Amino acid sequence: HTRDRPRDAGPWGEPAFAREVERIRGHLAPILSRRGLASSYDREALRMTAADRPDGPVALRPVDVAYALRWLELGNGAARPRWTGPGTAAG
Repeated sequence: HTRDRPRDAGPWGEPAFAREVERIRGHLAPILSRRGLASSYDREALRMTAADRPDGPVALRPVDVAYALRWLELGNGAARPRWTGPGTAAG
C-alpha cells in the first residue's frame, strides 16, 4: 500500500490525479509521432493562462505528466503502465 501512494508524493500520489493523467493519456493515444505530440502540447500551452500554472518548482499538472508518458512511449514504442503515482510508470 505504501508503494502505491508514497507519503511525500503530494498531489502526484492522489487517486484523482492518477485518474486525470489516465484520462488525458487516452486522448493522446491516437498521436503517433513525437512531432505531432509536440505540436499538440504547444497548442495546449497556448490555451493556458497564468492562473492555470501551478505553484512550486516541481508542480506539474496531470496534463504535463500525461504528455511526458506519451513522449516516452513514442520514443521506444513500449506502452507504459497505468499511472498510479511517482515511480510507477516505468516500462
